[in-house]
Amino acid sequence: MKKITLITALFLMCIGFAQEQEENSENEKKGFDYSIDAKMGFSQINTNDTPNINGNSVAVAFDFSYVLFNEFRLMTGVQLTEVFANYLDASLDASMIMIPLKFRDKLYKYDKNASIRPYYGLGIYTNHLRRLTIDSDALGRNRETGIGWNFGWLVEIGTTFDVNQSNSFSIAFEAQNDFSSVGDRSKRFAHSFLVLSWVTRF
Repeated sequence: MKKITLITALFLMCIGFAQEQEENSENEKKGFDYSIDAKMGFSQINTNDTPNINGNSVAVAFDFSYVLFNEFRLMTGVQLTEVFANYLDASLDASMIMIPLKFRDKLYKYDKNASIRPYYGLGIYTNHLRRLTIDSDALGRNRETGIGWNFGWLVEIGTTFDVNQSNSFSIAFEAQNDFSSVGDRSKRFAHSFLVLSWVTRF
């Protein structure tokens, strides 16, 4: 609960800071921008020795992007994800850090000055499973840390709404799926997120 409260507070602080910035009428929709994303959704955990486990997930991400031309941009950043699940007589709590590399482009052709801009994105990522805790009625608590790295792919589709010359808001759906395993039980995660983002150009 404390982590979710912290994520929410950071998201609101960044929105407040961005709203206080002065508008720059000469600012073009090119160059660098950064965003903070709040994500909520569902996850599926796959291991070699158990059936698939379904759970809930929350995440916060900080992304930096460079607009090459029009709305085509390259993006990277860091995402902290927390997963919670219950299955059989046990509960699971996982924490991971994800670093993506992706591109984003407009979904279809529209006027360059449009204030509402649908987009899609594709990319790959590396993911570090930094903590996994399983509480079982029969076996007690098992906690692992620093489990390892793996890789995955992601896809997103969403819409950006301009607030002013420097700031915009977006809502999107994002799917992330590991294509390699991590840990001695070959763990793989899949996430489906609703994403709310605040973007500031500089």
